[in-house]
Amino acid sequence: MLFRSKKVLIGAAIEDRANADRARLSSFGADFVHNSLDFGLWTGAGYRPASAVWHVGGCVVLDQRADRHDRIFDHGVDRVGVMPETLRELATAQNARRRDVVIQTSGATLPLDVAQATVQRLTDRLLFTYSATEFFMAPAFAWFRGPDDLNWLRPEEGRVIQVVDEHGRECPPGVQGLVRIRLREFDVQSYIEDEQATARAFRDGFCYPGDLGVMRADGRVRLLGRDGDVINIGGQKIPAALIEEGLQMTRELYLSVVLDRAAGKPVIMASSAGGMDIEEVAASTPEKIVKVHIEDRKSTRLNSSHT
Repeated sequence: MLFRSKKVLIGAAIEDRANADRARLSSFGADFVHNSLDFGLWTGAGYRPASAVWHVGGCVVLDQRADRHDRIFDHGVDRVGVMPETLRELATAQNARRRDVVIQTSGATLPLDVAQATVQRLTDRLLFTYSATEFFMAPAFAWFRGPDDLNWLRPEEGRVIQVVDEHGRECPPGVQGLVRIRLREFDVQSYIEDEQATARAFRDGFCYPGDLGVMRADGRVRLLGRDGDVINIGGQKIPAALIEEGLQMTRELYLSVVLDRAAGKPVIMASSAGGMDIEEVAASTPEKIVKVHIEDRKSTRLNSSHT
């Protein structure tokens, strides 16, 4: 499959006004410190906050060192942008401690256990956002207060989000369809050198970012994945987001196969704890690690008694 980049051009005067609005809406100031971390300046989630912070004289941390995740909270940061997998590492680290900082995440479904660990061990201010290159501000967001906030997002103030069928008619609450978002003053209105993509994405004052979603009666929206990311099971098209959510509810185990030099044979190691900290688990709680030697080339089975 060939993926085409979206190219947009925003005039300097418009971007200047948009940055002023972003800074005001996000409460950025001259003493604000933002660390984009997982969102590079070539992404909308990376460049837009950075640009707004610079606009008001604030500081943006751009760290490309190998150990940047260990330094994420240096320099007195007020806000950090991370992907869900990075957030898992931060929230479960041994040296995790509570901080007065906003942690903003986007780009993938945030597992409930990661969100709960974040508010327990790092900060109460966990923000999940949905955005795209076309929008000057994230059109939907949720501050995490409970499981509901991982799936159902609130439109930003003044933003109109609808879920429509293939004919452009609004779907009733609870019925999935295509997400469309009404364009605002500073949003992108077209793509450069791509009339076909422009015609598909921008119609009747709305942008169709290519996502599936469902609205709730209270106006909150749930994103179900890309329009093409559906799985056909027995003729029923199921959005990938619903399958991903189900997978996150399964038990998490760490599994590896290593060479036991003392025994002279491979050994399967399985544990419900550890991961990157497996050596510490082995030293402090070895009973949490199951080891099964591979005696020959026949398959070796881990039965339920081992887990």
